[in-house]
Amino acid sequence: MCGLVGFVSYKEEEELIKNLVNSIAHRGPDEQDYKIIKVGNQFIHFGSARLSVVGESTGRMPMVDSNNNMIVYNGELYDLHRLRNKISKNINSTSDTLHLFEYLKENDENNLNDLNGMFAFSFYNSKKNYLLLGRDKLGIKPIYYLESEEYPFFFSSEIKALLNFSNRRVNMETIQSYLAFGGFNRYTNLINDIKTVQPGSAIKWHNNNLQIINYYYPVKLQNENENNIESLLAEVIDDQLKADVSVDLLLSGGIDSSIIAYITKNILNKQVKAFSLSFTNKKYDETHKSKIISNELGIDHEVFVFDTEENESVISELLEKLPEPVGDPSIIPTFYLSQCVSKHTKAVLSGDGADELFSGYDWYRALRFSRFLNKYTSSTLQLVGFISDLMSKNQNISTKDKIDLFNSGINYKDEIKILHWQNTLKLENITNELFEDYIKNINLTSANNKYDKVQLIDLYTYLYTNILKKSDTASMLNGLEVRPVFLDDRILNYSLSQNQKKNVGYLKSKKELRKIAQGFTKVNNQKKQGFTHDFSSWISTVGLNYLNEIKNDHKLISYYLNNIEGKPLNNTLEERNIWKFYSLYKWIDLNNIKIESN
Repeated sequence: MCGLVGFVSYKEEEELIKNLVNSIAHRGPDEQDYKIIKVGNQFIHFGSARLSVVGESTGRMPMVDSNNNMIVYNGELYDLHRLRNKISKNINSTSDTLHLFEYLKENDENNLNDLNGMFAFSFYNSKKNYLLLGRDKLGIKPIYYLESEEYPFFFSSEIKALLNFSNRRVNMETIQSYLAFGGFNRYTNLINDIKTVQPGSAIKWHNNNLQIINYYYPVKLQNENENNIESLLAEVIDDQLKADVSVDLLLSGGIDSSIIAYITKNILNKQVKAFSLSFTNKKYDETHKSKIISNELGIDHEVFVFDTEENESVISELLEKLPEPVGDPSIIPTFYLSQCVSKHTKAVLSGDGADELFSGYDWYRALRFSRFLNKYTSSTLQLVGFISDLMSKNQNISTKDKIDLFNSGINYKDEIKILHWQNTLKLENITNELFEDYIKNINLTSANNKYDKVQLIDLYTYLYTNILKKSDTASMLNGLEVRPVFLDDRILNYSLSQNQKKNVGYLKSKKELRKIAQGFTKVNNQKKQGFTHDFSSWISTVGLNYLNEIKNDHKLISYYLNNIEGKPLNNTLEERNIWKFYSLYKWIDLNNIKIESN
């Protein structure tokens, strides 16, 4: 796992490339290096900050051959024996960088779909004199680029490294989209002139011309994959545990991470360590479940504690380091957990992506109920929520909050319902217009039913906007590699071949994975809790105060604060909304970004 950065210029700029590599050193604390190649009247600069996990001695970067082909690469490729069969050269190394380098030299931008893994790379082909930036199918690893007169082409793993070469401007449309979606979706660029290589895409830069190559987007597959999911997961986990250093586990105690732990220990017989995060406010704490799982499986288990009083210092540190705003407040405990775990290991497996692939979110079940309910039943639902919350005080998200969110989307068509249910902030008519326009951009025609359609929306949207952005940012700020097991091509293709209706019941979702859990643990029937934490005190003393200080300069903030004036803020929905505003506007302020009006 690494950070990568580079540029094309009309003079050799060794000091600049060195400084840029240092600016992303947190992504690769083991080794930083750079290379400069002269091509005609231009100089190509490649830099890498490396976290050495696989191919420690043979995977050093930038990697350059005798013909001046060059690559920098961030990520991990799995299923290497299959990729090796597609390369004519015999490679006697475990380095996935070397495999990718040889594969690109033989294939150029063709057949990128063959690559199974999480990756972002920049490859220079000296014979054909072009640069190729590539990104994995789902956007697990980020890569950004910009073009300017002084620097014809610039790229980086992080936006922050490019800001000094940018116009540092953000549009109001971008801000509205961020607030509505809870983050930047795949069609939204934060800074006007800094572009994102979209998931499943590549950028080819040749003779100052840029070509976009789309090689993958998720579609439902028509032929059902009849593999046994447990056996398939065992194959994938065995592959992803391979490294030159120990690979351990993140264990929340939920279904997904518990299955990974079970397969790792009981089926593959691997000795690993599991890490969990506990909260001093027990309302948010799931470690009673992770402790049961680790005891049942006999796994070495370490629990770190996040004290509510640490919110201010942790959030301050996070905001200073953030390469870009992250709208999901669970970035806070994720950042803290990554910081703790990185002191013990370099790489961990995670359950990210299972909810998108196996219909794990509440909105799948809400879709089942919605055909029986409408705006006229909202008052009855609110009464049910009130009674439920009186009976159960320890829910980290109250039933009332869930019902309020449900009612916000109940009267829209299914595709728009889902986006309303995923996102807590409503900006008058702006939100719905943004959702309508967004749905037009994604391909849902392969879905056979409404649950398959929601799965595709999740893969295009929530997974990219919230889950992957949060995970990469929090982990790489601390030099930790997180491998999302369920997003391996083999699991992805299996899931896309399945009818998701079978995973969704009225009371439980993710049925297929629950069946696996039933075989090894007594906590297999648990409700989905989510990785949230208590920062209500910070919200009222820091977050809200900051918004009030700047509201006169920002109409959207003023509009929002007027709407919540006099209302109680001790609910999850408004806490999330305040974080969205704070994380965005504070980042804009800290990085001297100018907001352009519509």
